[in-house]
Amino acid sequence: MGSRTAKPQAASERVVTTVRLEPALHAELAALGELEHASFNQVVEAGMRHYVQHRRDVLEQRLERALKALRARPKGGDFDAAIARLVEAEATLGDADPAQGRLGQRPTDARARSIGDKGLAARVRSLMAAG
Repeated sequence: MGSRTAKPQAASERVVTTVRLEPALHAELAALGELEHASFNQVVEAGMRHYVQHRRDVLEQRLERALKALRARPKGGDFDAAIARLVEAEATLGDADPAQGRLGQRPTDARARSIGDKGLAARVRSLMAAG
């Protein structure tokens, strides 16, 4: 996705973004707009909002389950240190964390694998193994 951005001067201004779509998807979005009496932009924006919310939910749920699993483990001498490492790993996401305190659904295994070794799932697994 390419992006052309201008510095917004007011809250109501929008960022212009160029997105390449397959012709079939473009046609479906246009048809939805016609059926719902909405502009193409409104349909795309609603779809993107839905996607972002879904991803936030998935990531938040993954973290909640990991914390629950950590808390359910027998408490040993290193349990608190494992929790501290998990918190530190979460904190490294900083402003890039798309979940931002929202709850959601559990991710699919395929999505968890696609994040890669440096992803949250790998960090949680390594912290649980260390705990």
